[in-house]
Amino acid sequence: MKISKEEVQRVVNKIFGNAKVNNITDLSGRINFVYNVGISNPTKSLILKLNAFPQYDWRLEKEKYVTRLITEHTDVPVPTIYLVDNTKDTFSTQYSLMSKIDGVDLESLLPNIDKSRKNELMEKAGECLGKMNSIKFNRFGSIRGDSVVDGEENLEEHYRKFSEKTFSRISGMEEAKGLIDNAKDFIERNIKLMQIPAEPCLIHYDYRPENIMIKNGELSGILDFEACRSSHNELDFVQVEETIFTPYPELEKPFLNGYQKHSSISPSPEFEKRQKLYQLQFYLSLVFFERDPTLKRKYAKIAEKILSSDKNGF
Repeated sequence: MKISKEEVQRVVNKIFGNAKVNNITDLSGRINFVYNVGISNPTKSLILKLNAFPQYDWRLEKEKYVTRLITEHTDVPVPTIYLVDNTKDTFSTQYSLMSKIDGVDLESLLPNIDKSRKNELMEKAGECLGKMNSIKFNRFGSIRGDSVVDGEENLEEHYRKFSEKTFSRISGMEEAKGLIDNAKDFIERNIKLMQIPAEPCLIHYDYRPENIMIKNGELSGILDFEACRSSHNELDFVQVEETIFTPYPELEKPFLNGYQKHSSISPSPEFEKRQKLYQLQFYLSLVFFERDPTLKRKYAKIAEKILSSDKNGF
């Protein structure tokens, strides 16, 4: 998305009245349009995020609410969101302006640090997720503004409703051709796995090393909260499994050690089977929200692979 320095200057001056915008760098956001903005007076870096899905104008407001909630209830370091503007007076879509978390993402560091340091950072990453998952809600559902809306009281109902919402979003998309009917059959064969007692909690929904920042050898912050929802804590382990446990199986133990200081998770045959249902839901959602057509097709292929792993139920 094209933006001008003059537009960004107006946005920055709403919070920092005497600041001057020195540079703007496109960070090529995965879902939204994200820019690093360097300013002087005061000298600092900011993050400007523009919503790529204007029909979901509540997503950036949700991120502001969730980061405030995390700050109030935990010591997990998160960005400070200075401003969310839904007026479209400056840009053609909603935007937010926030502080930049200093450091390097954990994904870049993992291949190059020793075992001891990996274990320490992974335990801390597990602790941060456990603390976020310890924030409880009364119902499962989407977070809009400062509340859970259209919420469900039990996990099975919640899973069904969210799946139907996802099917509605991807219906008619070329990448989703043939997926929806197969996904519905898959869910019906395995929905009994969702018939368990579960407590709704804050779910990051994109918890991976790329969103975990490290500075001077310490965890400096967690990023990207616009996908958060109130759901089952096992849902957050879809990304943890793919981006941490699978490429670095030796890091599962320290991560879980940290996590279980604040929340509970019990890897088991039933847990592993439920992960298939959560993986399906996650990747079908990405087919809709991902902007890159190549990645859309990739996520559709992953969903197809999940569906082909089960023909008669687990």
